[in-house]
Amino acid sequence: MKRSEKINKLIARIEEFLRVEKVSETGGYAPVDSKEIQEIDEIFNVILELKFMADCDGDLPVEVDVLNRSVFETNTGDLPIPYMHKAKTVESIDEIISIACCNASSAMTRLNQIIRCRKDYVTRIAENDAKEKERQQRKAKVPA
Repeated sequence: MKRSEKINKLIARIEEFLRVEKVSETGGYAPVDSKEIQEIDEIFNVILELKFMADCDGDLPVEVDVLNRSVFETNTGDLPIPYMHKAKTVESIDEIISIACCNASSAMTRLNQIIRCRKDYVTRIAENDAKEKERQQRKAKVPA
């Protein structure tokens, strides 16, 4: 297929994707389904394939990760790490190490937050279960 045909096919695909606007009824995120995320990912990949030639392994020089924020958190602490083999100076190697350490630190901070939240949720669930059990027992003792 010619490049111009691929571009026309891409434009038609984008127009079809945008045909229906998704809106939120509650002020939160608009509804998103996994097929839409997959379609967005495929559209971006076609754009990149049309713009950049892949290397001998078939890898493109640009990568896009699509994140469904209605399901997943944004990972704000994940900085891109430069290739080690492209480092030319001790300073650039130190910069790579610094970025990797920053990413590890951010991941540990988030993991600690998740563990604390889990503890709170488990405690709350156990308390609610105990209250419900007590309510059921009281209800069973009351004569009809």
